[in-house]
Amino acid sequence: MLLLPSILFAWSTPYNISKNDTTKVADYEPGIAVNKTGKMHVVWEAYRADNVWGPHWIMYSTGQDTTWSTPIWLSGDTPSVSSLGPNIVLDTNGRPLVGWHDEGSGNIYYTYFNGSSWTTPLAIASQSGAHGGVRMAVDKQNMVHAAWHVDSDTGGIYYSRWNWSSWTAPVEMAPDSNIKMAWPDIALDSNSYPHIITSDYRSSLGYPLAYFRYNGASWIKMANPPDTSTGQSCFPRISIGSNDTVHLVWEERIPGSPGHYVSFYSYGKNNVWSKPLGFMDTIETPTPQILVINKKVYCFLNPGIGSYFVGVYLTVRDSAGQWFSPQPLTTAMHTLLVSAATNNKNIICAAWEHLDQIEYSYDTLALSAVQGKPVSTAAMPLISICNLAPNPFKTSSKLKYQLSLPDFVILTIYNMAGQLVKSRNVGYKNAGTYEFTIKADTSLVSGVYFYNLKLKNRGHATPLRKFIVLH
Repeated sequence: MLLLPSILFAWSTPYNISKNDTTKVADYEPGIAVNKTGKMHVVWEAYRADNVWGPHWIMYSTGQDTTWSTPIWLSGDTPSVSSLGPNIVLDTNGRPLVGWHDEGSGNIYYTYFNGSSWTTPLAIASQSGAHGGVRMAVDKQNMVHAAWHVDSDTGGIYYSRWNWSSWTAPVEMAPDSNIKMAWPDIALDSNSYPHIITSDYRSSLGYPLAYFRYNGASWIKMANPPDTSTGQSCFPRISIGSNDTVHLVWEERIPGSPGHYVSFYSYGKNNVWSKPLGFMDTIETPTPQILVINKKVYCFLNPGIGSYFVGVYLTVRDSAGQWFSPQPLTTAMHTLLVSAATNNKNIICAAWEHLDQIEYSYDTLALSAVQGKPVSTAAMPLISICNLAPNPFKTSSKLKYQLSLPDFVILTIYNMAGQLVKSRNVGYKNAGTYEFTIKADTSLVSGVYFYNLKLKNRGHATPLRKFIVLH
C-alpha cells in the first residue's frame, strides 16, 4: 500500500469523562454518538476494579470539551449478572437510545431519554442467550434498526426494528444449525435498508465474514466479502458511503506463535469487492472502527505490541482513493477499544478506554466550522516542527522543533507502507526550541520515510512529514 503524507488533523486534547475512582470502579468498552451541534453522548461498562468478573453496569454521560454531566447508571436493576456491550444512537430529534445485553437473562435491553427522563430498561424480546451487545442505526424515518448475536450452538444473528412504540419480532439471518455467527454490525443505505456484517465461525470456510442485506421485501445473504483466509475474521464494522458503496473493516486473527491481530479494509457493492488492505501490519491492530463521509473513509486503529496498546491512530482515504499515513490521536499507553461516530454536519468524535477510564476527543476543525467559532487554543498542537535540514540527506539531518509545555518527546519514523521503523525517546524537555540529529543508520536504507514528534504524557503529536535518505 502506497501511503501519502498525513493530512492535517486538529483533534481536541483527550479528556476523561468517566471521572471514577479507578481503585474502586473501572470503565470499559465505550460507545459514542454526536448530535447536530456537536454535543457528545457516551455510554460504557463499569465494574468494580477488584471484581472484574462481577456485575457490570451501563453508564452514560453527555457533554463537550471539559464540561460533562455526572455519569449516571442506566442499566438499573435489570436481572443482571452483567450488563455488557453498550451501543448508543440518536434519533432525528437528538434523543439518545441505548442498548446492551444482559448476561443474567440473556436478553437485549434498551432505554431511551423521553425528553425529561430515561425510561425503565426493557427487553427487546424474550430471548435467552443474547451475547456481545447490540449494534444500532437510525433511518430517515426515525426508525431504530438493531442487530445482535445469540451465543448458542447455532450462533444466530438477529434483527429487529423499533418505531418508538414497539419492536418487530426478531428475525434470524440464515437460520442453520451448521452456521455459527457472531459480533454483527449494522448500517443503512440511501433507501434506509439495513445491511449486516458478521463473523462466520466455520473453520471449514476459513472463518470468513458473512454479509446480509435487506432489499425492501426480504433479507438476502450475499456472497462473503473477501478476507485473507489466514485466520479468524472478527469484530467487523460496516459503513455505507456514496452510491451505496459498502465499506468494511475487521480484525483478522492470523495464527502463529504468538498469534497476530491485523486490521483489514475492503469496499464493494453487489458482490464485487476490492482486495483486502492491511493496516500497520507489523504490530497488533485489533478491533478497528470505520466511518464514511461522502467519499472519504476514516479508519480508527488501536495499535499495540502483545498486550500493550500504544494509542489511537486515524488513517484516511480521500475522495480520489488515496490513503494517508496513520496519525495518532493519542499515543498514551494502555489505550484501546476505540468507538467513533459522526453526524449530518460531518463532525467526527471518538471515545476509548485508557487505564480504566473513558476518554474522548473530536475533530475541532469540523466542529468550529459548524459553530462558527475559532478552534479552541486547548486543541492546538503543543509541539510543532520548525524544519528538518538537509532533506534529502545521506548520513544525518538536524530536526528543529518547538515545545510549549514540558513533556517527554518521542520521535517516530514510518516507511512508505506505514510500518513503524524507529521510535526514539528524545528525553524530557521544558518549553522552548530544541534541535537534535537524525542519523541514517542501518535501519534507514535509501528511500522515503515519514516522521513525527509525540508528547509521551499529553498525547499530542505533530502531523507526519516526509524525508528522504540517499545512501
